[in-house]
Amino acid sequence: MPNIKAVEVELWLKHLERSGGTRCKIRNVMSVLFNHARRYDLYDRNPIQWVRQRAKRRRAPEVLTGNEVRKLLAAPEPRKRLMVLLDVATGLRQSDCSP
Repeated sequence: MPNIKAVEVELWLKHLERSGGTRCKIRNVMSVLFNHARRYDLYDRNPIQWVRQRAKRRRAPEVLTGNEVRKLLAAPEPRKRLMVLLDVATGLRQSDCSP
């Protein structure tokens, strides 16, 4: 197996066109895979443990005001009202709320 270097993985992650949170999740999955490989003696170390990846947001989230939520709840379709209630109650991201 090739010698994997933490710095090279960091550079690869940096060039992915994904959010910091997504890149952090990719790094974490890679670390779990290497830990699993070590457990079964398939690899002798976990080079991902030294990979630095921040999950800092690029911008502050937009939070709806009470009036905006009330306007959305006035939607005529029950399905849309239910979606708004679930989204507001669980704090889902806008990208997770698509119908």
